[in-house]
Amino acid sequence: MVGKSKKEGTLAKSFRTLVVSYSRTGLTKKVADLVAEQLGAEKIEEVSESVRRIGWLGYLRSAWEASVETTPLIQSPQFDPAEFDVVVLAAPVWMSKLASPMRTYLVKMERRLPRIAFIVTEGGSGGHRVLQQMRELCHKMPLTELVITEDEIRKSPVTRVKAFCEKLASQYEKEVRPIAVSVKKAVP
Repeated sequence: MVGKSKKEGTLAKSFRTLVVSYSRTGLTKKVADLVAEQLGAEKIEEVSESVRRIGWLGYLRSAWEASVETTPLIQSPQFDPAEFDVVVLAAPVWMSKLASPMRTYLVKMERRLPRIAFIVTEGGSGGHRVLQQMRELCHKMPLTELVITEDEIRKSPVTRVKAFCEKLASQYEKEVRPIAVSVKKAVP
């Protein structure tokens, strides 16, 4: 996790943002870092475990956990999501399912989450199924969602990330903007 302060020129001047990501290979973290930079996120939380998922054994363990939808132990989060206006949750697809460490985070923090947005990274498919799983675990609809492939991340995710961040800021403003009420005087 890295602390960041709001920067000039960022999209989210009016709301506090926490970016929470889990990344086994580093690709999801790359996207989460870009989002945090675009939004001027105050904090970045990386979901972490005490057990490492490297090599083929780590891959097989990850695939098995995803397929049976387990909730492995994760380290206690550093930040309370309830202290933020928006939490962006970024996770990879494993076996067409949500990565198990992020599943654990959502199960633990579901009641602490304010407004949310989702980012899912995929090798080629399963992203939309994972978005549905995340909605169900959070019991709410996100402000916006992004499914991005590994190829797009490796080439240049900047355009897609910028569009995601602009839509997030716009949707947030629509939800919190006071509704203008027009009161007409009754004519006697």
